[in-house]
Amino acid sequence: MVQHLSIEEDEEFDESACPCCGGRMRLVMGVVRNESGDIAQYFLYLVDGSSDHLIHVDLIVGNISIYGNPMERFAVSLQHVLNTDNYQFIDAVGRPFGFKRNRSCVIPDYRQLAEEFSSYCIFLTTFICRNDSRANGS
Repeated sequence: MVQHLSIEEDEEFDESACPCCGGRMRLVMGVVRNESGDIAQYFLYLVDGSSDHLIHVDLIVGNISIYGNPMERFAVSLQHVLNTDNYQFIDAVGRPFGFKRNRSCVIPDYRQLAEEFSSYCIFLTTFICRNDSRANGS
């Protein structure tokens, strides 16, 4: 069955300067939806004017409803180079995402993610980076 996904772009914030290049870094947020409802919330840390810069992608995947069970949503973090197939999972512990909205969730060990789940997270990240106009415009 083919999923029909869409994105709702949410808030955007200016962050500090990028520690590696000094460029303006910003945080953009949004939600991924399918026919059943919200399936993921995302937080992209982008550097303006650099389409080949390493970015951070934080995802909350699963039941992201504020009333949902925290045991049914999972937080993962990736590093990604835009417009490439370069993805690397990193430790999500201590990342600021999600908790800005006071949503607790399970943070699995990034070194032991099930292949199906990690593939799904990479699929979502690719979809987000191709469809969020703010990522495409950076």
